[in-house]
Amino acid sequence: MAVERKITLDKRINRFKLEEECGNLPNIYQYWGRKAAEAKEERDNAKSKLENVKARVQIQIRTGKYSIPVDSATDKPMKLSEKSIEALVDMDGDVSVAKEDYAREEKLYNKAKANEETIQIKRSSLNNLKDLYTKEYYTLSADGSMTTQSRADIGSDDQRKNLKKRQSKED
Repeated sequence: MAVERKITLDKRINRFKLEEECGNLPNIYQYWGRKAAEAKEERDNAKSKLENVKARVQIQIRTGKYSIPVDSATDKPMKLSEKSIEALVDMDGDVSVAKEDYAREEKLYNKAKANEETIQIKRSSLNNLKDLYTKEYYTLSADGSMTTQSRADIGSDDQRKNLKKRQSKED
């Protein structure tokens, strides 16, 4: 059995390992896309089953193979109208079970779709971070730590330090 992935781990971004993150993204996206497709298929199957159960019950009611409630005033079976047939179909136990199955599958599909959209947001965020690194927004400072100063700023700061040292020596 395949190990289930956690969306909380897949949606994280390590901005210091962008190459690795970008390399892993297609596999992560494929996994969650497949999960969404499977959930949609299951939801569609549950909806189809619900419609089939409703149709079967409706046919049973119309053909007289379904026990129709008795009108207490006349002791005769209730007169069936379209509304009463719909109500009897909705009250049927098999229809209720099929509705619950469909609702459960709809909920799972919505979760899977939200996970897929989360990975799309991660893709967008990775693109934005890649652009920031490309434009030298994040740079290593002299001590090796990350800084938001550009390389040009760092270079000019270093140059200013050297000039200030010379100036102080001359004074």
